[in-house]
Amino acid sequence: MILNLSQSGGFARTHNIIAELSKYDDWSDEQIIELCKIANENNQVKWIMEDEDVFQFYDRLTEFAWLMADDEDVLMVIETIKEIANI
Repeated sequence: MILNLSQSGGFARTHNIIAELSKYDDWSDEQIIELCKIANENNQVKWIMEDEDVFQFYDRLTEFAWLMADDEDVLMVIETIKEIANI
């Protein structure tokens, strides 16, 4: 499913994939890093980060990501979430 998100080329598809990914919450550190990398590199994800479902997914994903604060992609997504949430 993570691979599907990285290859998503449409907003509707991205929302569908996010819906599927949102069913899980036991992500490994490596998966969190990969998902954050996708958010930074895939324009379909990046452009709809403010959409409620995508925002909530990444907000929840990064709740504990500060433990991985040495990863540039994770830091970028955390900062984006903060900006969107006006924190």
